[in-house]
Amino acid sequence: MSTVILPPSERWRDWFLAVFIVLSVSGILPALACAALGALFDVIGWWPVYVGLAALLAAFFRWVWSL
Repeated sequence: MSTVILPPSERWRDWFLAVFIVLSVSGILPALACAALGALFDVIGWWPVYVGLAALLAAFFRWVWSL
């Protein structure tokens, strides 16, 4: 009697997962994401980054002061 732990998946999903892992580990996908974010921020400006950092700092200080 054999128990199947993982059900068989479709072939395209297996290939997608394999390609995603290879591109992630090789550094190609992170480099593309970094280039895309850089191009986006060059177009709209860098203010969203500063707003996000300010929100993170505010949340961190709120957490520290609540201890």
